[in-house]
Amino acid sequence: MSPKNTIVLNLIFIFFALYNQIFANWFYDGSLHTKIGYDDNGLVSSDTSPQKEASSFSSTHIDLLAQYQIASGDFFSVRYSPSSTHYFGLDQDDHLAHTSVLKFKKSTLDNFIIKGSLLYKFIDGDTLTPCYTETSPTFLGGLAIRDRHKAVISRQSLDMQWNFNEHSLFSIVFEGYYHDFRTTQFRSSDPERPDGYINYIDRSIFNGGFNIGYKFLGDAYLLGGYRYGIGKQDNRPDTDLHYSNYFHRILIGIQGKINHGVTFDLFTGPELKEFTGKTAEGFGHTRTFWFAKGSVQIDLQNKGKLKLSISRLPLQSYLGASIYEDFKIQATYSKKLDDSLTASATFTRYEGDWVSRQHISRNDLLWSPAISLKYQIRNNLLLDLNYTYESTESVVKNQEFERNLLSLGATFTF
Repeated sequence: MSPKNTIVLNLIFIFFALYNQIFANWFYDGSLHTKIGYDDNGLVSSDTSPQKEASSFSSTHIDLLAQYQIASGDFFSVRYSPSSTHYFGLDQDDHLAHTSVLKFKKSTLDNFIIKGSLLYKFIDGDTLTPCYTETSPTFLGGLAIRDRHKAVISRQSLDMQWNFNEHSLFSIVFEGYYHDFRTTQFRSSDPERPDGYINYIDRSIFNGGFNIGYKFLGDAYLLGGYRYGIGKQDNRPDTDLHYSNYFHRILIGIQGKINHGVTFDLFTGPELKEFTGKTAEGFGHTRTFWFAKGSVQIDLQNKGKLKLSISRLPLQSYLGASIYEDFKIQATYSKKLDDSLTASATFTRYEGDWVSRQHISRNDLLWSPAISLKYQIRNNLLLDLNYTYESTESVVKNQEFERNLLSLGATFTF
């Protein structure tokens, strides 16, 4: 046997000898979800708008996961999820979204845990935003349209936790959010600016701090925390107003299982903001808001599961030159009806409340009940039927809208 062939055979034997050591702890998963649906207000236009238009749609979503897992619970995972959506008759709203997520968890000692995540989402859609020549939808209605246009969204988190003993902990935490709109911007004086054109404005929020916790009931910790953060809002064309800021957030929270059926992950407290940009006259440069984020999950055993979640924070508007309170409350109940059929119902209350003295007078409120049925045909095939209703209230009455969405989908697991 020639020396070359001997080397090749030795490499093959070495590879197979190490194969189990290299790949034994890797886990791979994949699925394909496709659905068709009907949206009776595809452009999310106000009820009085001549732009109101119904549309059928179809979407395809692929989910690919590779995860390295070891017995201690430590892991590293990579997920890639592309999705494509097509609206029949509304070609300008067709878009392709690429979402990548990295996650990890590592316990270096019995009393130390570090974990983190990085999400990167690229939306490949139209670079021209919607035009509202007569009546536009409420702010909350504009969210659905906005997220069909070209943009980059990134979210990051890092948590380093030390357990001093079985009853107390200390953690250092970081969270980041960045929203980069890749759509075209026009000044009002630009002759090429379409009538009623809306500019989208980049924004970001980064914050970090610490938590101190004491186990007080079951496996749940009572936590006290502090965050220092920076919020940025780019300038909107035709105005030098922007509500960039830095803030101090003082928090109290509960995290962990109270008992076998109730789990908390909830923080709340005041957020004190100092605005660094030029704000509207009379707005002032310091404001105090109320922050809340988290959920409560209740396992009702054979009666189903209930999840209550809340999110409330001051957020720079994606339309620029303003800040508002983004406030969402959501309740989801799900129950397995038999071995194959699961039903769920969700109710959402979503509010956008603009802060006073910005030359803006509005408060938008969205109510949205939804129901879903999932039927497991076999281990690798799942059917789902979904219906969502949306209704809004606003101080700007001619911008309110109603919307019905119905879809039927199938998920095939590789």
